[in-house]
Amino acid sequence: MDNSTLSRYDNQSNTIVNDYFALQNKGQRLGDTGNDIVRWNQHIFIPVSKSRTIEKIRINDGISDGRIKLSAGDEPQRIAILNDTVAYVTLLNDRIKQFNPTTLEINTEYISVGPAPEGIAVTNATIFVANSGYGDLRKNEPKASTISVINRQTSQEIALLTNVINVRSLHITNQGRTLYAMYSNLNTPTGLKGGIVQYDIRTLQETNRWTFRSPSVPTFNTQEDSLFVADSAGVWLINLRTQQSQPQLLFPKPTNNDQWYHIQKNPNNNTLWISTYPQFSQKNGWVSVKDYKGQTLQTLNVLLTPRTILFF
Repeated sequence: MDNSTLSRYDNQSNTIVNDYFALQNKGQRLGDTGNDIVRWNQHIFIPVSKSRTIEKIRINDGISDGRIKLSAGDEPQRIAILNDTVAYVTLLNDRIKQFNPTTLEINTEYISVGPAPEGIAVTNATIFVANSGYGDLRKNEPKASTISVINRQTSQEIALLTNVINVRSLHITNQGRTLYAMYSNLNTPTGLKGGIVQYDIRTLQETNRWTFRSPSVPTFNTQEDSLFVADSAGVWLINLRTQQSQPQLLFPKPTNNDQWYHIQKNPNNNTLWISTYPQFSQKNGWVSVKDYKGQTLQTLNVLLTPRTILFF
């Protein structure tokens, strides 16, 4: 459909520009469908699944500095960047690939993982890949709802973390010592809930688990000692400084069919930005800016199905 867009909000002028990429790059479109935004140095990288591309965009002016065109069947989902020369992208055809974020050269070799890999995280030694199984679609296939642990030097799987239904998002904190995985409930069987799992990367042991219904991708504060997550009940805060901390409900979700997809804490103040769109509708979405009590401070109108929010 070629309808993925990038919106840019300027805090100083309090203005938002929708379809920013197309405006800054005359004659170009992002494609279909943009899945992620990852920052590295002075660029952002956007994987676009159906178009099979990875776009590299300058932060200061929105100009494209290059585009990786992937092979047939390689639908990119999420990106993890290790350093100036090493990055990885998950591909919906059960593989991942390495590329150079500076030169945009892509490795010809694939690393095989589980079905429908989505989230990815990387350390100097290890790659973690979320094998979602694409929800109900491929849930019964081998390695569905698992996390592949791959030795980065040998590209071989060394462990498989289980009991993470439809796992979709991975995040590393604590200077590479802690891994967080977000997993989501399935439609069938009913009653299964999603949640957030915490792992010790050194031992690969689960150290904590919190259950939510239809959780969003979580976000962390600047010190990475607090985690925020939105689910069908509302927005929750988890204090990570306490080992047995329980989620605290900051405010409930409004009783409507609006879908919360992503939550991001503004690193410059105590506001939470929530990408929202009307469920079962092709109408445009918006970003709700809220305080910790749930009061809406601002509403930013964007375009179809807003997903990732990134501050810079």
